Amino acid sequence: GGDARAAPLLRNLTAFLRGATELMARDEVPLADELQLARHYLAIMQSRQGPRLSFDVQASEAALAQPLPPGLLLTLVENAVEHGVEAALHDVAVHIAAGADTHGWWLSVADTGPGLAPGWQTGVGLANARERLHHRHGPNAKLDLRDAGPGTVAELRISGPQTSPDTAPP
Repeated sequence: GGDARAAPLLRNLTAFLRGATELMARDEVPLADELQLARHYLAIMQSRQGPRLSFDVQASEAALAQPLPPGLLLTLVENAVEHGVEAALHDVAVHIAAGADTHGWWLSVADTGPGLAPGWQTGVGLANARERLHHRHGPNAKLDLRDAGPGTVAELRISGPQTSPDTAPP
């Protein structure tokens, strides 16, 4: 009752649970909805990790309306927290960015953690994400994970015409 972090944490947790329940019941969701859920999740993790975790989100208007399988962005963000923040001995930033260009639209989740472990292999979360993307978009969807030295970047690109392109991925 005396901790000033309690009320914001409870608000974020409630919003996260409510949002996750609603999103998971749909076949696809706009990126804007996924980003809102990711912000709540990151705020909860920030309450838990303290200054070890910072985050920011940048998305163009063109990208916000793009459809995704529900929970896909959250999988990438959870991986960044688990393998980037929790595995690091230093403060870590998570950066989410999305945009559209003449070739389609893109989404990236980057962290400044320790990077990919030697000999890493795709886990269940990434394998499921790739399968769901392939089911929805076929060969037009590509999800890559790469070492960023420092950190890791997960980048999703869905090719195809867009109504309003803006910038290329970082």
